[in-house]
Amino acid sequence: MYKYEIIANEIRNKIKANEFKINEKLPDEKTLSNMFKCSRMTMKQAMDMLVSEGYIIKSRGIGTFVRPQYGPDNKNKRYSNHPNTFGFSSNFEGYDKKTEVKEFKVIEANEEIVDKLQLKRGEFVYSIKRVRFLNKKPIILEQIYMPIDKIVGLNKEVVENSLYDYIENSIKIKIYNADKIIRAKSANNDDINYLKIEEGDPIIEMEHVVYSQNNSPIEYAIIHYRGDSYELHFVTKKE
Repeated sequence: MYKYEIIANEIRNKIKANEFKINEKLPDEKTLSNMFKCSRMTMKQAMDMLVSEGYIIKSRGIGTFVRPQYGPDNKNKRYSNHPNTFGFSSNFEGYDKKTEVKEFKVIEANEEIVDKLQLKRGEFVYSIKRVRFLNKKPIILEQIYMPIDKIVGLNKEVVENSLYDYIENSIKIKIYNADKIIRAKSANNDDINYLKIEEGDPIIEMEHVVYSQNNSPIEYAIIHYRGDSYELHFVTKKE
């Protein structure tokens, strides 16, 4: 984990613990960098991360403030995450989490996967199907493809835990960004089977390609979220 991520986690936890209160003005970045013994650039990265997650808001010429939180605690048994963050584990800290791997194999990439991951015909990828549980309820169905020549050493034990933690900390590939498309759909047979819902129930589908720091695609995934108990939390800002 990078220094700015550690600092962002500490500030996020202070907000959750109400040590930094809603609408409270935070110290400036120079003061915070002294508090956390880091460079101004590292502190800026940490604050930008918290802005993107919706925990704080920067107002030019006025300062940085803690935003009112509209997370899952206020949503009556609904779960929420912010699509600008990476990973199930980081999005749902504090929940009872579980992952069931339904498929883990190596396949030859089809035309769509070749296009999304910028591969050559005949190259192979990991094909991973996982169900993610929150508080013993199946919430997310993931179909993931990763190039075997980039994500080396992957095994089922890794897949049962955090793929992104493995990518960044074990094989030292820095995740940079992702292109995401979000759409509404009706449940298909896999959704009915794995998410325990009914035919025609609503699904939130997210299709994404994740890129490393050198702009190389390292993951193509189609992710289905239960529409009856899940929401995505966006924060928009007018420049």
